[in-house]
Amino acid sequence: MSIAETRSYDVVVLGGGPAGTSAALFCARDGLQVSIVDPLGIGGALINVENLPDYPGFLNGVAGWDLASSLGEQALLAGVELVLGRAETPVPSNDGWLVPVPDSGQRLAARAVVVATGCRPRALPGDDQQRSLQGHGVSYCAACDGPLFRGQRVVVVGGGDVAMAEAISLVPLVEHVTIVFPETLPSAGKAWLDQVLGLANVTVLGGHTVRGLRAVGGAVEGVEGLTSDGSPFFLAASGVFGAADPLPNSEILGPSIELAADGRIPTDPKFAVLRAPVGLFAVGDVRAGSAQRAVVAAGEGAAAGLAVAAFLGPHTGSHAGSLGRGVSRP
Repeated sequence: MSIAETRSYDVVVLGGGPAGTSAALFCARDGLQVSIVDPLGIGGALINVENLPDYPGFLNGVAGWDLASSLGEQALLAGVELVLGRAETPVPSNDGWLVPVPDSGQRLAARAVVVATGCRPRALPGDDQQRSLQGHGVSYCAACDGPLFRGQRVVVVGGGDVAMAEAISLVPLVEHVTIVFPETLPSAGKAWLDQVLGLANVTVLGGHTVRGLRAVGGAVEGVEGLTSDGSPFFLAASGVFGAADPLPNSEILGPSIELAADGRIPTDPKFAVLRAPVGLFAVGDVRAGSAQRAVVAAGEGAAAGLAVAAFLGPHTGSHAGSLGRGVSRP
């Protein structure tokens, strides 16, 4: 779709997860004109999380989609606008930034851009290119696809919190879950690990590096790889869930921004992107050093929103007309 319209904002936030939505909310509450750009709407990875047991304020945890819905409603009530579409690389302009969103037919002009694009699942070995085995035994979302493997044996690849959460989602549905990861010990937090180890139909295998998927006739039959001592292994399974360390969606910044070694975006303590033109910020899981937790992402988003508002100066948003410092809108 071609660009037919340019719309002006004080702040454009790329990504509608907890980090981006919180940043947008705090900017809007400071009187700034804000839009969130996301191809799927507000929620981000939360919409695929069955339960967040460690989000403060919820004694029994909270479903990701419920939290996403509340975050979205709160932001929209505060005046945040939602632009559905996939943003392209922000381009510096004389007075700020331009963000093309061809899906929506718009170009967004802003004085500041907040990158909160989060992460995406890391492809399983053997499913790296076209992911042709998705829907044929490979999945990256237990909440989405778990019911397809009811009563069957499945493997979860990864040793972090995400892998443990995926396994816990699968346990009531499947016959057995095997969690495999290359490290000797899982990197998941103690609470997650204790919960998994208390489940009867879960096996946790450290020191197992998955090198590929075994498939016959286009359907997955299991995973194969090497143990820490170099011995080959094969684990039969009808379904394989990828839950290893996710990949940051940082490529939206293009090649001109220097990334950290892990592909995430380095920032200063006020979330401004290092070695970048002024007015560019990054927050949440895409930011270097982020803790990769929903509650931390929300907190970072709030802090980033305050930092962006301070950067733009007081009373510069939608209520500034009466103060003589308004920002024009087309």
